[in-house]
Amino acid sequence: MGKQYRATTEANSRNPQDWGRAMAWAMSDLSTQALADDSHERLFGEDLVLRVSPTDEGVEITLTWDAPEGVERTDTGAIPMGSGHGRDDDDVVDPEEGAAHPT
Repeated sequence: MGKQYRATTEANSRNPQDWGRAMAWAMSDLSTQALADDSHERLFGEDLVLRVSPTDEGVEITLTWDAPEGVERTDTGAIPMGSGHGRDDDDVVDPEEGAAHPT
């Protein structure tokens, strides 16, 4: 088994129809951590695990992927694994761009 990758974001609503943007940020963060920019298609057909956990104001969304042996990002642009995108009030922040995106 290869390396496990994890990305976490928060949505400020407990309604599933409001989670799309947070889920998209988690997916983007996961693929950036795990794969070089041009190899996102390696996720095609792969199983990802989605965990939704309640928070005081909404939900925390975590995606994990167990990469197959030999699929690991090794270039110097790799993003260290961590808690994913930070949350500032009602915004999800893209750590690479520094731009705020409302959830």
